[in-house]
Amino acid sequence: MMICESLKNKGLAIWCGNGGSASDSMHLSTELLGRFKNNRKALCSISLATDSTSITCISNDFGYENLFSRQIEGLANKNDILISITTSGNSVNIINAIKKAKSLNLKTILMSGNSGGKCAGLADLEIIVPSTSTARIIKKYLDGLKFCKNIVPAFPYKLKNSSYWMFTLRCKSRDELIKFLKSRGISTTVYIKPLPLHPLYKEYNHAIKNSLKVWQELVTVPTFPELTDNQLHFVIKSLKEFDKRIENHENL
Repeated sequence: MMICESLKNKGLAIWCGNGGSASDSMHLSTELLGRFKNNRKALCSISLATDSTSITCISNDFGYENLFSRQIEGLANKNDILISITTSGNSVNIINAIKKAKSLNLKTILMSGNSGGKCAGLADLEIIVPSTSTARIIKKYLDGLKFCKNIVPAFPYKLKNSSYWMFTLRCKSRDELIKFLKSRGISTTVYIKPLPLHPLYKEYNHAIKNSLKVWQELVTVPTFPELTDNQLHFVIKSLKEFDKRIENHENL
């Protein structure tokens, strides 16, 4: 409701987050600017995690802790709203972003896990999911997909020694897989552009051409903490079904 009120009053929905939460902020912002389900008028929305020039400049000159607050200072206006996403709730740049937004009289929403961490109590509206375990989700993916031949983990996930915040799969029919999962209501992300797609490295494309080939096979599937067992099983079931279609040489 708060976001609707802001947009009705010609405000801007401003999203921010780090890592996987940065990806979430970009995705959710795009759902407003583009569309979620039905065609409708574009809604005014922006993610502060998209402009690599601003990100590197501000991080270098003002410190990473001021990455979002600096952008808010320059971009925010009356009736805008800030939506911050942080799994831990302890990201300093998120804390500073909320404080800056409040100082400019913006409405603020916090989406967090665990107890909300140090961000708890700062925002006007808090959506806090009391969970922190993505390892449990990834373990179920690994077990559920271990017999698939065409959809495989992109990396050797070793849950004993590491904590992962996303789960990436590799599939030669990636684009068809994304469309198939979307038809089932399952969101995916194609993460981080490879070097050959960045203008700065264009002249070196011949030397790093394999990175583009690999990237064209990568896709990240849902691992957010509030993912229920039923939802997780549905995603795994859908992935296995697509793998079987490839095995049977069915039209994708």
